[in-house]
Amino acid sequence: MAKQGRMAEVLVFLRTAPVTPTSAEHFRLPVSEWLDEVPISAAVEQGMSQGKAGTETTRKYREAMILILCGLNQIPIARARQAVAQYQDTALPAALGTMLADVNKICIPKLLNPPLQQLSTGPAAFLANNRIKTGNGVMTTSDNSQYEFSWDWSYRYYLMEPPVAFHHNMHIKFPGYNIAVTKFSGIANPAHIDGALVQGNMGLTTQLSGCSILYSVNGAHLVVAHVWPNEAGPVRANLPPALATQAGLPPGVVLALRLAHQGDLSNPVAGGTFGIYGQVEDAAHTGQRLVGPRNIRTHGYVDTAGNAYFIAVQVAGSWQLFGQQNHPGKPAEGVSALQQIYP
Repeated sequence: MAKQGRMAEVLVFLRTAPVTPTSAEHFRLPVSEWLDEVPISAAVEQGMSQGKAGTETTRKYREAMILILCGLNQIPIARARQAVAQYQDTALPAALGTMLADVNKICIPKLLNPPLQQLSTGPAAFLANNRIKTGNGVMTTSDNSQYEFSWDWSYRYYLMEPPVAFHHNMHIKFPGYNIAVTKFSGIANPAHIDGALVQGNMGLTTQLSGCSILYSVNGAHLVVAHVWPNEAGPVRANLPPALATQAGLPPGVVLALRLAHQGDLSNPVAGGTFGIYGQVEDAAHTGQRLVGPRNIRTHGYVDTAGNAYFIAVQVAGSWQLFGQQNHPGKPAEGVSALQQIYP
């Protein structure tokens, strides 16, 4: 619930308050959003008051720091007031900057470690109840990376991607594996698509924009290719005769159908299950189906259900594969679609 009264005024101040060093400035908005969201007692609002001491600006600095100490660090009001009172007025921007950095270092792990643990150990339940957004940062190859795990208060999703210089979010890090995009126009033979041998315990792609995921999985072994229909022409060219009447469908739908008829990995897992997660024409085709002359295990997503993401999590030595969809611009809607693709 949005804060009212003095707390609301302090949060407005906190979002733009000058702080030093300037590297702490990007913590102001997420901290204020977090404070706006957590329950804080009326006693804290009363305890924040600085009376008529100092100027309006210095009072707001001190009130903001008391609010952070009590609301996020659970410091008793009297101790928080005592801690803030030690600073001279001229030291307040630096004191607030240090406090914001401490929130990032101390409080954010307490906020984010539990949901990351839930995702790692119980991905089905977590993904059913929590919106995600995944990205590849600046990575263009498939490889291990230290991913950043953060919560976006405005859009209400957990963001997971390798570091990006211009992303100023409060996060924790975890080891992930980036599954890079393969352009369909660059594939010489759809029956021999090079997949990434996913390492570690979590494999992620960037957002699926008409893309198809090809996977081969067996226990702790997983190979994945993320194929993007970057040009409609190559996707529709030389289609199998059985798909000739469906060439006019959106390129992502045609790609998924084509791969179910012709697609395969050049490096599948020995004894593994082969399958596809790709765009389909309507919601009736999203569930598991056997498609094409080889009866390929296929799951689908529809563009009307929002952005689609693929994530693989290894639990107790075996991979679990999921596709989630959500509308990032409609945070109140929650998860619009979730499929456990494997097992």
